[in-house]
Amino acid sequence: MSLHVDLDTDRELHVRMLVAIGLLVVLPFAFVYTFLFLANTVGIALLEWANERPYHGEFYVDPVLLTLVVLGGLVVQYWYGLRAVLGSVGARSASADDYPELHAAVTRSSAQIDHPRALVAVIDTDVPNAFAVAGGSTGRGDPNDGAGTVVVTTGLLELLDDAELEATVAHEVAHLTNRDANLMTVAWLLPTITYYFAIAAFYVLYGLYRVLGSGFGAGGSGGDGDDARGLLVAIVVIMVCAIVTLTVSAMFWAASVLLYRVLSRHREYAA
Repeated sequence: MSLHVDLDTDRELHVRMLVAIGLLVVLPFAFVYTFLFLANTVGIALLEWANERPYHGEFYVDPVLLTLVVLGGLVVQYWYGLRAVLGSVGARSASADDYPELHAAVTRSSAQIDHPRALVAVIDTDVPNAFAVAGGSTGRGDPNDGAGTVVVTTGLLELLDDAELEATVAHEVAHLTNRDANLMTVAWLLPTITYYFAIAAFYVLYGLYRVLGSGFGAGGSGGDGDDARGLLVAIVVIMVCAIVTLTVSAMFWAASVLLYRVLSRHREYAA
């Protein structure tokens, strides 16, 4: 009876992981086509208003080209995502001189399961946590680039004794060996893209707010009506585009991060 329940649980867990992976793959396409839809509705309406004449046509994205771009992005994320993920969480390289026990545990665990010795990084925080990040280059020319990185917080190091640290590190190295850490690194592609889109849109809006708040254009003789309308059109177009970009990027960032968390939890259960 117990074996039957375990098999059912494993099957359900794998189905959930597959669904989460599928959604993570679909989300980049949904992100692009959402912008395409908005370009063909809000964008065309802005064009017609700005030019004061109807706009005949629509924006289009070649599905084959989009697929190649998404796949290329996943490859780039796999190779360079290691640095992006480590940078986003504030992880720093941990030297063997500063953390000899941690390095020794990683070396032993890697050797026991015949995995290339993983790199080691530490996050300065009291929150106890540890995770593994797969990927390509750290950008430092380390001979173990490609083996992945075991990341441990200083808070966890203070809590664990030697045996507990050994078990934790072995668990994280096992993720690297099972290659599910590769999946998690690649899955961080959309959160990375949407984050930078949202930040760029925010700074555009902030810059526009500063310019308008400083009284730009006020106090002058006014110029002719065409100049005034041209300035108004530019401001409205920039503002609408930035607001739409910020809103859509924030929505997809939240959705992709939520799926990433779900996939991460399922992955831990599977391990």
